[in-house]
Formats: sequence, structure tokens, C-alpha cells
Amino acid sequence: MLDHERTKDLDTVKRTLRNPIAVDAALITLAREEGVDPSEYTTEILSRHVLQCGALDKIDAKQIRAEMAIKQSARALAKSICARKFDSHVTLKVFQNIRSDATLYETYKSAIGADGLDRRNPTQARINRSLGGIIKATVNGQPRTEVGNKLSIAVQGELIRTYTPLEKAARNTA
Repeated sequence: MLDHERTKDLDTVKRTLRNPIAVDAALITLAREEGVDPSEYTTEILSRHVLQCGALDKIDAKQIRAEMAIKQSARALAKSICARKFDSHVTLKVFQNIRSDATLYETYKSAIGADGLDRRNPTQARINRSLGGIIKATVNGQPRTEVGNKLSIAVQGELIRTYTPLEKAARNTA
């Protein structure tokens, strides 16, 4: 019997962690300081540790390093885009910047293991969801809503199919 559950996209594993309360509180604090979701922060810590231990083969290590790099780049891009004025379309603009910068696009393709336009890539779907959350947390955004429902804008010819416009959150939501 497996001690974890595979998610439906087959690219991630859902695992329950039983942390002492003090450790969990510290992780939440550290994640907020970094402007990321606590789950994302924990994943980054575990990924760094596994890389440092040399526990991955070269192909997986390259993919994980690329994923970590593209996430860091997305944070920097989001901060830059919203530096002077909050931009509700920051998510789309980050992905457009990734695609238009040859170096970033190569890193993105290494992270997802494809060219970025294949809509059936579960790794791309997972990373794109993660990047969306990172962007939202980085700019302290929250989804724009209309009559209580999150807005979703469909796009074509982009690295993402849809995105949710953001608005500035009243407080830090990370």
C-alpha cells in the first residue's frame, strides 16, 4: 500500500505531513516573509534538500532546478510589473515575459519538459497553477470577482489557457 496518493494529473503526489505546531507556525511565517503560499514554500524546501543530497538522477535534477528558477523569475517579474502601479493582468504579463525572453523560455521549457504550447502536459498544468499562486502572493493580490464569482479570461497562443485578473488585497493573503 502506498503512503501517498497520486493526484489526477499524475504529476504530483499528495502527502500528509504531520508537523509539530511550532514548526508549522514557523513555516507559515517564513512563507509569508517570502510572499509565497506555505505549501509552495514547503515544496521548495524539500526540493532544495533533495537536490543538495544528490538523490535525483540528472534529468530530474535538471527539471527541478529549472522549475525553481522559473518560479524565482516569475516572482521577480511580478514585482517589476507591479512596482509602480498594481496591474490586474500581471499573471498574463508574467507569462508573456517568460515567452518573449529566450533564456526564460528555455528555462520554462526545461521545467515543463516540452515547448509550452501542448495543452495535454500535466507538468505544465501543475507548474502554471503554481506560478499563478506565486504571482498572486508576490503582488499581494486576490482574484477579481463579479457577482461573487472569480473572473476568468481565456487567451489563445499563450503559455496559459486562462487566467484570473487580480486586484490588490486588503492584507497579505499568503
